[in-house]
Amino acid sequence: QTLSRLQLAMSTNNNSIASSVSDLRGVSAVYSAGARLLPESLRRLVLWSHMDFECAWSDMVYLVVDPSRVYRNRYLVTKTKHQWARDDPAFVYTMIWFLAVTGVAYAFAFRTETWWVLLKLMFSTILVDFLAMGCVIATIGWWLANRYLLVRGVQHEQQRVEWSYAFDIHCNSFFPFFLICYVLHFFFLPVLLAPLSFFSTVMANALFCAGFMFYFYNTWQGYKAMYFLENTIVFIYPSGVVAVVFLLLTLFNFNMAIYVANAVFTGRTL
Repeated sequence: QTLSRLQLAMSTNNNSIASSVSDLRGVSAVYSAGARLLPESLRRLVLWSHMDFECAWSDMVYLVVDPSRVYRNRYLVTKTKHQWARDDPAFVYTMIWFLAVTGVAYAFAFRTETWWVLLKLMFSTILVDFLAMGCVIATIGWWLANRYLLVRGVQHEQQRVEWSYAFDIHCNSFFPFFLICYVLHFFFLPVLLAPLSFFSTVMANALFCAGFMFYFYNTWQGYKAMYFLENTIVFIYPSGVVAVVFLLLTLFNFNMAIYVANAVFTGRTL
């Protein structure tokens, strides 16, 4: 009788262990399936050791001296990884860090007395200008390319513009814009913010014009690199609108640098 009780207890324990193992396998399968559904860049958001910051910094250099080389390298990567987009967010994190440091520098330059102004500047540059506007522009470019610019007869799924690649194009284009309209602008602040100076208006508006020109040029380079797209020249057309706006604002002596400073720092000047 004692032996039967021991056998029954062992059988019950074995069943419990088997059930637990089965549950764990089920959870693991669900987790693995969910992980496969997420883009690799989302799975690597917090995996710092897997981020290729060296490649991100190299891309930033070439985006200034030779933007087409960045996209030629991406084309070569597609031969092995079968995707155009970067597979880690190192470039995005680097841009956010640069914008944060620049925001602190501007806060000191304008002698900001409250943290609220600094937080407002961080919010407007990182969350609005870079990320939110980037998502909007990437979505428009992604939709436009897949809807109207595909070469006729293209049916393969890999010959479609990935939304994440469209966002990468925005990030690449934003970096030269950042260097001109944030960094270079910062060092010329005393000149650009001179009141009632037509020369300051010309310089300030010229900087913003150049920044937007580089942005649209790099955007064009990004879409042009995709061999299954045609008529990608449309991405550079907004540069003409930028040139017209630059001329109009300059003729009316409207200084964009002063306008932005007033909008962000409530009228403070150096």
